[in-house]
Amino acid sequence: MTLEPLVYRSLGTEGNYHGVSTRASFAYSEGGRPTYYLSSVNLDKRIAAEARADRVNRMYESATEDMKLLVWDYDLANHRAILMEKGYAGAVARKYGVPNPVEGVPESLLPYVYEEDRPAFLKAYRDIEGSAEESHAEFRFQLPNQPFLQYEQMSFKKIRGNDGELIGILGSGQNITAMRVANEKYEKALAALQGPEYYASFRLDFDANLCWNGTLGKSAAKNVNVKDLEASGTVDGYFAAFCNVIADPEVQADFKKRFRRELIEQNYERGQTSIAIDYPFLYKNGERHWRRGTVALMRNPRNGHLEGVAYSTDIDGIKRSEFLLNNLNAHHFGYIGLLNLKDQTFEFISKDQSVHFGEIGVKIPYSDCLVYTRTVLKNPVTHDPLGEGLSIEEIEKRLAPTGTFAYNYSALSPDGPRTYSLRYSWFEKPGGDVLIVRSDITEASEKEKTLIQELNEAKQSAESANLAKTAFLSQMSHDIRTPLNGIIGLTYLLKEMDLPAPAKDSLDKIDTSSKFLLGLINDILDLSKAESGKLELNPEPYSPEEFERYVNAVASPLFASRYQHFVFKGSEPLHDRIPLIDKLRLNQIVFNLLSNASKYSPEGATIIYQAESIPLPKNRMLIKMSFVDHGIGMSEEFQAHLFEPFHQERGSDKAEMRGSGLGLAITKRLVDAMGGTIAVESKLGVGSTFALELSFDCVDSAKLAHQEKEQAATLDYTRLAGKHILLCEDNAINSEIAQRILREKGLLVTVAMDGKTGLHRFEESSHGYYSLILMDIRMPVMDGIEASKAIRSLSRPEAQSIPIIAMTADVFNEDVARFAEAGINDHLSKPIEPDKVFQMLLRYIH
Repeated sequence: MTLEPLVYRSLGTEGNYHGVSTRASFAYSEGGRPTYYLSSVNLDKRIAAEARADRVNRMYESATEDMKLLVWDYDLANHRAILMEKGYAGAVARKYGVPNPVEGVPESLLPYVYEEDRPAFLKAYRDIEGSAEESHAEFRFQLPNQPFLQYEQMSFKKIRGNDGELIGILGSGQNITAMRVANEKYEKALAALQGPEYYASFRLDFDANLCWNGTLGKSAAKNVNVKDLEASGTVDGYFAAFCNVIADPEVQADFKKRFRRELIEQNYERGQTSIAIDYPFLYKNGERHWRRGTVALMRNPRNGHLEGVAYSTDIDGIKRSEFLLNNLNAHHFGYIGLLNLKDQTFEFISKDQSVHFGEIGVKIPYSDCLVYTRTVLKNPVTHDPLGEGLSIEEIEKRLAPTGTFAYNYSALSPDGPRTYSLRYSWFEKPGGDVLIVRSDITEASEKEKTLIQELNEAKQSAESANLAKTAFLSQMSHDIRTPLNGIIGLTYLLKEMDLPAPAKDSLDKIDTSSKFLLGLINDILDLSKAESGKLELNPEPYSPEEFERYVNAVASPLFASRYQHFVFKGSEPLHDRIPLIDKLRLNQIVFNLLSNASKYSPEGATIIYQAESIPLPKNRMLIKMSFVDHGIGMSEEFQAHLFEPFHQERGSDKAEMRGSGLGLAITKRLVDAMGGTIAVESKLGVGSTFALELSFDCVDSAKLAHQEKEQAATLDYTRLAGKHILLCEDNAINSEIAQRILREKGLLVTVAMDGKTGLHRFEESSHGYYSLILMDIRMPVMDGIEASKAIRSLSRPEAQSIPIIAMTADVFNEDVARFAEAGINDHLSKPIEPDKVFQMLLRYIH
């Protein structure tokens, strides 16, 4: 019987501990007492050997871990891979669930190998299974639970004993993913920096201080001498040669300071992967150009050296923009900046010395900009939303409609108050960065203020002149219309009498001449109104039938007197609608054009009127009219001035062809006021065609017919008989005419020769005695305005209700406004027309 050995440490005579193993073995038994043999063995050498083996194992495990090395025993007979349990191999197997051993290799591993790499993978196995002592392969693979594709370098080696007999096959695989990625990146970087868009590319080795070009160094700048660069040989030599290419002492000094090999190596270790400089240089012909010299830095994964590719790019365009921006900034813009709406920061792109805030290229919170704005504003206490800088929300709101806006503000500067303009616009696209440009507009603002002042003064002067002109025309209108009223009125009354034919013929000529004179006055007044923008339109229903009756009424005598033939081609009526037209103005346009057609056409000629009505949406109507004559026509030179006042063709100097030269000028202005167009085609000796296009709102035909029926029932002139009228008129002839017209309908008339007398007549009358007052405006003692005010101020009950109708030759809008202020209900223009007088009386007398 042998007992388990006892292992312990024993102190030797030299003072060191030694490892000892003592074993007890049974020898014999005598007298019942057993005897044992004891043997002790020094374990020092064994312990030392085990320690060395353990250290080697730990070193091996550490090495395989550091090198990402898989190690396995390839059992060729059973096609089995037995992975090392410890170290990197065991850790990988456990992490990704790889069974150990792996059966059926290599076929069982093929699904995890990248398809393109499978032939190389299989070849390594076939070679080692054959006569090869070693085999190798590089491939990519991804295990089932592995999140990424891995590059692997696999090796096999046959292990043989001293007698050459095969002991086994050792397989190993190293993860070279990081190295391959670094190498690919390095190769791509080298290839990219050798493109044709770069000027004079060179490859630099900073650790070996070498410069070589190989296939590089072929400068695209053919007329730039780069021989010194190509022959430099070292990094230091390359930098020295490059510095000589730079055509600016300041840039040269900056280059020498920054482009030093030792400094670049230090900065690379701190994370700087490139260094660049913008520099000017000269072509042989003296042209100055700009390039950007760059050294892209990278670590060569093969030898670990720091390398760089030096190249230059063309930045002429960039520099031109930069110089232009600097020039604009120096002479036009105080600053240019970008506002980032997302992070609410502002960055100066450029700024001049007047802006003592922020740094170029450094983002600052936009809220800080608003604080700074308040400190420099001239009037910060106004609390104007623009006066303290715009909020982000306000900027987005103002950019929404057009993508740009501007506002001006005043601020204090060392030179005193200045006026600035800020222009906001989207930099690239809506919702992105906002470009903000500030410009000093102090001088322009002062000039603008001066110009505005001058314009205001000119406006006041023009208004004064216009008032004087209006006053003159109003007085002229009154002074001429007053006797015309007598002439036209008395002619009307005489023509009603039974007179001899020669007398009636003379009266017709008097009537024609007086109405021509009245038309001339109206033309002058209409032109004045049109030029001052005071021409008013009074649209009312105008049926095609009524318009045709008017045209035939004016055309028949017009063309009959010259034995001319008139053709009326009216449009097909639109039965569902009637246009709303200012009858007087449209009739004026038509009469002017027909009158010209007759005047400038020979006797016996044919004049054609043609019209077309076209329905439009929203109950509107387009009317097209054409007036065609075969008269003398017009030259092209005259047509350019056709619608200007007082212009007439020189050839039309016959007495019957002369006129005021205002008809077409007024026609054009009336057409413009109606929103229409007028055009002409004419040729000398052939004739002329005038084309009109006018669009109007419409009313429903059925509703209008019902309204007209009701209105016709109210035109009962018998209601006027016996009613008492107070007539205030200072002109004896006009008074006589008015009395005779009024008495035709049975009206009773009391006459007052001035406003004051009219006031007394009304005061002295009994209650309800007068049904209406006809009030002339320009009278002696007291005019019609003052008399009307005085009547309205009386305490009598009917003083506020009695209708007061002005009879006046004053027809300007300002006059009508004065009538309303004085309490006048309505007005009749002189010369008075009997039908309009009776219609007005029926409207107000009940």
